[in-house]
Amino acid sequence: MKLWVHVIWLKTNPGVTLQTMGPKEDRKFESFIYRFQNGDGFDETRAALAWYLYVNSTPRAYNLRPVRHVDKFTTKNGNVIARAVKDTSALTRFPLSAFLAVCDGYYVQASMQVDAFVKAAATRKQDTSKSITWLVREELGIGDGLRTVPSDDEDEGIHDGSLEGDEADDIVEGIKAAYRATQAKTASLNSAWGVTQKDLEWDAE
Repeated sequence: MKLWVHVIWLKTNPGVTLQTMGPKEDRKFESFIYRFQNGDGFDETRAALAWYLYVNSTPRAYNLRPVRHVDKFTTKNGNVIARAVKDTSALTRFPLSAFLAVCDGYYVQASMQVDAFVKAAATRKQDTSKSITWLVREELGIGDGLRTVPSDDEDEGIHDGSLEGDEADDIVEGIKAAYRATQAKTASLNSAWGVTQKDLEWDAE
């Protein structure tokens, strides 16, 4: 298991312990990282970003609280009774396993974003007139970067004319957050434990 899995999770869900399923899940997770490697030095960042995208998905791809719904039924006397019910079956008890079930799409998205960032960084070494964010936007073809900030009077669709960050800002911030998580260290834990990539290589022999 990688320490950054917990770092990214706790950054988004402070105080909520990430429950994992032990060695079986650990092996699946390391296999996820291993099978997408291409040796360019950004493999772990791509994997961490894929997990970051899942953890920070909007709307969330997982549920930490019971889903509330209204249960209605009609009595024999014809009275309609409605009551609020908590559906605990929708809780995501093991988020990492849930991620691994749908990880391919997140990994593709992460790979496209990291590749765009790497190309943007190389371009900026030659031309500093544009920011990394702007170059990432160009690489991914994300519009013109203009997103107006709504005023307090949102109901009338009025904007105050100022601008805020766009999707490219979120992408760059996500990549930085994922990279920082992979560099995290703590005195009492190794950066990786349990099943490792070397174990997977031995399994393949």
